[in-house]
This record gives sequence, structure tokens and C-alpha cells, in this order.
Amino acid sequence: ATKALRAQPSNLQLGLLLLDVYLREGKIDEANKQADGLLTQHPDDGNVLAQHGFLQQRQQRYEEAAVDFSAAIARGQWDETQQRNLRLAWADSALMAHEPDQAAQALAPIESEPDVSIQLRVAQLRLRNGDRKGALAAAQIAQANAVTEDDKKSAAELIGKLKQGYLANARWATKREGIAKIRTMKEATTNAYRCQPEQQA
Repeated sequence: ATKALRAQPSNLQLGLLLLDVYLREGKIDEANKQADGLLTQHPDDGNVLAQHGFLQQRQQRYEEAAVDFSAAIARGQWDETQQRNLRLAWADSALMAHEPDQAAQALAPIESEPDVSIQLRVAQLRLRNGDRKGALAAAQIAQANAVTEDDKKSAAELIGKLKQGYLANARWATKREGIAKIRTMKEATTNAYRCQPEQQA
């Protein structure tokens, strides 16, 4: 692939092939140089943007990866499965970059699908946004549609954490309600005492 690319340095397919070879061989430095070069030569190509995004994600450069995935979806020609995978990758990177709005944008067109991979991410996003009830609902949909043991385990663990959170919140709410009642009774007693007429000597 390297020799062929030297003969045709502007050939996009050969460039992507060489990038894939570097990644398979674990040559990250070479892969970075190749991906950056491809992005410079072909800044509007969806495949280049997607591959650049996956490489950034692999190196935990989540903000850059999210930008790449967003652009790849907008500029590439993808079938339904490819676009879904890119949206999931975009959502993952956005969540890791603490960008919930981007994650929501990535998931918006597919969030109603019962697919376990989608619903687990929807649950994580809702939990991130403080919607525990919505997160639990999504996690339960994921559990109902899980096929592999890993997916079943992931859904069960998330549901367990959410239910524990509910119990903790419920206990605190009950305790807080009790404290509020005691405080109200004390205030009522104090106010009642203040309203009593002064005793004549």
C-alpha cells in the first residue's frame, strides 16, 4: 500500500487503505500522520472524517472525535447501519467530553429505536441530565431487547444502580420530610407562644 501510494499520492482509497494497515499494526504515530494528511487533502470527505474521528476516539481525544463524527454524518453517504454506528460513536465521544447537548443531537434521530446499544446510551444521557425516571425506562427497554450476555449484564447493572439511587433518594426524602415536620412544629409552637397575651402581674 505504501509503494502504491507513493506512485499515486492523491489516491483517496489507497490513502485510506494505508491508514487501515497502520491501525491494524498498532502504528499509531504513522496512523496519525496519515489521517491528518488525508484530512488536509480531503477535508470534506465523509470517510476521511469518520476514520479521523475513530482514531481520535481511540486516543481519548473525545472533543476532536465528536467534531469529526458530526461532520462525517453531515458530509458522507451512509446506509442506515453505518449512520447509526457513527451516531453512537458521536454520542459516546460527546458524553466522554461532557457535552450532553451534542450527545442528544447525535441520538435524536434514533432514540426511539429499541436497539439495546441505542437505549443504553439514551439512559446514560438522561442520567447525565438528571432524569433518573427516563434513564430507568430506557435501561429497561435495553434489557428487554438484549441478546448477548454482555448487553444483558450492562443493562442489569445500569438498572441496579438507578434503583439504588431511587432508594437512596427516597430515604433522604423521607428523612427530609421528617425534619421539615419537626421544624414546622417548632416554628408553630414558637409563633403560638409569641401570640399569647402577656400575663398581668
